[in-house]
Amino acid sequence: MDDSDILASLKARRRRARIAIHLWRAAIVLAALVFWQAGSGPLFNPRWFSNPIAVAIVLAQDLASPAFWAHVATTLAEMAAGFVVGVPLGAIAGLAYGCARRLGPVAYPLVIGIYSIPLVALSPLFILWFGLGIKAKAALVAVTVFWLIFFNVAAGLAQVDRELLAAIRQLGGGRIDAWRLVILPSVAEWFFAGVKLSVPYALVGAVVAEMVASSDGLGYLATRAASFLRMDALYAVVIVLGVLGVLLNGIAERIEGHFGRWQPNRQVRL
Repeated sequence: MDDSDILASLKARRRRARIAIHLWRAAIVLAALVFWQAGSGPLFNPRWFSNPIAVAIVLAQDLASPAFWAHVATTLAEMAAGFVVGVPLGAIAGLAYGCARRLGPVAYPLVIGIYSIPLVALSPLFILWFGLGIKAKAALVAVTVFWLIFFNVAAGLAQVDRELLAAIRQLGGGRIDAWRLVILPSVAEWFFAGVKLSVPYALVGAVVAEMVASSDGLGYLATRAASFLRMDALYAVVIVLGVLGVLLNGIAERIEGHFGRWQPNRQVRL
């Protein structure tokens, strides 16, 4: 068997593995839907749990409505605005915190105290400061993303290989060489992992802000459906949020994989 046959065999194995994973996922989802439909009434109160058929009807109506897509666009715009602000600020603050060896331990209780404040408690403040528009929701998303990037970058700095830094100094390299050749490449993997981790939390932050006070967005639709006890409409919004989370996480994984191809210790998937 030559190299081309081995490569073809590996590709076939990967293809069969992907198909098997997709089939298992579809089977699990189908089994859950059948159980939900069969249990709606005998096991679950349909007033609170609805059923997959009713949810599918509402979901089809939503997907055909331009107004629904406008709400989706509002939520995505809030996420994007929060990312643009939160990611660079979190990275800069994480680098500064990780490099300040004396200031870091002093500021640690303050950092943990601010980080521990629930998002729901911050929402009214941001609404008072920025109003009911997109700025308040984007600010909440920015805070959520900021902390995830901050802690990941700070942890990445703490994990930099000190032996490599010593080798750079022994070879006559300066501070710029250490940052360019060791520190930034080491922190990059942690940074992109933080970006991927922050995607679902950014969606949560935007929806939470919309639930507190808003007239647009998926969070507003969920709150309105719950207030009128429209459980089928509420579950339809929940499904859309889940699908959005999966799609956005997939995009983040592609970005992480693209920029992390040079990492030496990445797993090889067959």
